[in-house]
Amino acid sequence: MKFKFARDIALLFFVVSIIAGCGGGSSSDSDEEIKQQLIVTIDGPNSVDEEDGFTLVASVNQSSEGLTFTWFNQDSLLVGEGAQLNIESLDVKEDSDLTYVLYVFDGESEIRTEYTLTVKHRINVVTAPKDTTNTVLLLQNKLLLEAQSLSNLLIQKNSGEVITQETVCPNGGLNTLTYLDNDDSATVSQGDRLKQTFQDCLVSYQTILVGTRLVSINDVDEQSKSIDFTVNNDAVDIVDMNSNYSGFMSFKGSYSTQLSYSPSSRNITIVADENLHATSLKETYLNDEVYNINIKNLLIDKNIDFNTATYSISTNGNVFDSNLNGEFSFSQEEPWFGYFLEYPHKGSMKVESQKEFLLLESNFVTDSEQFLVKYDQEEFALYWDYFSVDGLASFDENNHIISFRVDNFQRIYDNDLGQKLVPVDGPITLTFSRAVQSATAFFQKEYDYSTGNLPARVEIAGAKINIYPESFLQAGSNYSLNISEIVSVTGQNLSWINADISTTDSIIPKLTSDNYFYQDDAYPTLSAQESILNNGESFSYKWVDVSGLGIEFDNDEAVSTSFSLPQNIESDLIIELIITNELGEVARERITLKYLPKSGTYLYISGEEGDYISSGKKIIETLNTGDFSTSFDGEDMSHLAFSFENNISFWNLDLKAPGNERLSVAKYSNATRYPFQDSSSPGLSFTGEHRGCNEVYGEFEVFELEENTEEVQKLAVNFTQRCESNDSPELKGYIRFNSEIPLNP
Repeated sequence: MKFKFARDIALLFFVVSIIAGCGGGSSSDSDEEIKQQLIVTIDGPNSVDEEDGFTLVASVNQSSEGLTFTWFNQDSLLVGEGAQLNIESLDVKEDSDLTYVLYVFDGESEIRTEYTLTVKHRINVVTAPKDTTNTVLLLQNKLLLEAQSLSNLLIQKNSGEVITQETVCPNGGLNTLTYLDNDDSATVSQGDRLKQTFQDCLVSYQTILVGTRLVSINDVDEQSKSIDFTVNNDAVDIVDMNSNYSGFMSFKGSYSTQLSYSPSSRNITIVADENLHATSLKETYLNDEVYNINIKNLLIDKNIDFNTATYSISTNGNVFDSNLNGEFSFSQEEPWFGYFLEYPHKGSMKVESQKEFLLLESNFVTDSEQFLVKYDQEEFALYWDYFSVDGLASFDENNHIISFRVDNFQRIYDNDLGQKLVPVDGPITLTFSRAVQSATAFFQKEYDYSTGNLPARVEIAGAKINIYPESFLQAGSNYSLNISEIVSVTGQNLSWINADISTTDSIIPKLTSDNYFYQDDAYPTLSAQESILNNGESFSYKWVDVSGLGIEFDNDEAVSTSFSLPQNIESDLIIELIITNELGEVARERITLKYLPKSGTYLYISGEEGDYISSGKKIIETLNTGDFSTSFDGEDMSHLAFSFENNISFWNLDLKAPGNERLSVAKYSNATRYPFQDSSSPGLSFTGEHRGCNEVYGEFEVFELEENTEEVQKLAVNFTQRCESNDSPELKGYIRFNSEIPLNP
């Protein structure tokens, strides 16, 4: 170093002088002037902020002419020369005492002087803009995503759904939800708690958690549909973390949430103070470093508008960030604003330290998958995706967020739709990323194509469509919901959506009747005795005259009832059974009773569940629904053939007397499949809808049979048939052809 070289030369000169002087006279020593001892002092501040800079000034007690001043820091690095040291700024991670060393050399000797001052750390968001942005946006979005998920569960609970469940996590761990109801009510109420237990559970493909999250219900206003709750994560710990998918952040401590919702809107407000802490990751060259955030005065407000398919978010607060070792604040200049499932295309946020600030700004269509970070005269872009944007733009982390375009139109994926048990009368609600203009829908029962498409009514409410079956779905059953011709208000369309749904099985009504027809002054008894009640302890029954024909029930609130009608009613009757439990769950079933005159032509089929030919249905055909025919097999009067046919169905019956005896009014037992019966046995075969039996076990009874040489004039027959074995489900059939013989099923 420069000063060391000077000191070495001076030392060599001093030694040579002594050696040379050893031979000289001593009288000159007394004449030499004795030099004054060099004294060095340093003036400067006691403490400074790291970015303010400072000046140290050296003073000596004699002329500074010929003196050399050299400054070193505490790491022995040369930092300056001359009597004045100017330091423009420093970078320290915390308040630090720094020592500066000054060497003053006068050509003969060297004086060493130290000066110590305190350099105070002051956070500057401009020096670490990416790290600062990471903290702010992850805090906002991750906390929103957690609060939204819990809010969704509480809304489901208030809708009558059972939310206590155990879910297998993607890594094979368990996520268990337990609702602790403090008053056994069907809905959310003050004092209730929701417990979420993680057992080595991978969450969001980022973090494996263990422990229990506790949600406490503080207040519920049923009239305004609002719920105040506190979330506590103190007992949740991280086992492992993976930041490959997006930014990582987890929470400790508690925060308060107010949820308010209606069919057209939803608002979530999060308030947190010193009781909430977060852990995040700082990306480094080799690996990620964990750092902590202490949260103060945080307020997040998210509003969801289903009428316009938009969201807006405002976030304000301040944090102490251990990565930057300092406190900074953030405030929403303009709310983040966007359409469902899209990055914000409006909004800006200011992030500031004591003297500097960053401005985060969204983009419109161009580069809308990114936002801008601006400070001083600098500007760069970051991708929204890294900051867990699901918390902003969606209600479910399984949705894929896309760039904003005015002509976007997509369905919001509802992860629970396939798991929810929907009411038998609907609605099934789908949500889209734009307000909807029109749509059509129908239901199809799973594995049952004989019923055809079940029509549905679509009601549009902004971005939502509510789908109602035109007639009630069957409880405890699976359906395919098909929606087509979905057009947004901006003219975009989705051609087809298919969703699998299951109807609620809390109450499975089973409405039975002595008969599925009625005749003048002959009415069956209706019963709900076979209904299955899976949920609840008390039930009420209600019989309703849907057809509006003046049905008078003996007791319209009994589990079974008979009824009567005014005179001269000859229309089909539609009767509805409504069963309600004390939890407010409702199930409905309807029955149609055909009017059959006491004399006439008709076919009545009554099949037990599991019967192959009838598919377990009750079927009545009359002259109004199709064509009937009956005849003998040429001159063979032992075999009679009957048929019914219309545009969509057909039924055939073959009856054969034993041997070649004439078929007549009689009862024929132990019938087997026609035409393969033994000669001593009667033959029977009832087929239809392309279905028939390989083997038949049955019997039939002819009550009336009149014929001439050309055709059958009158026929009344009842028959029973079982397919394949004698203990198979039974089909009973009743045929009247120009007959006045009453039905006696």
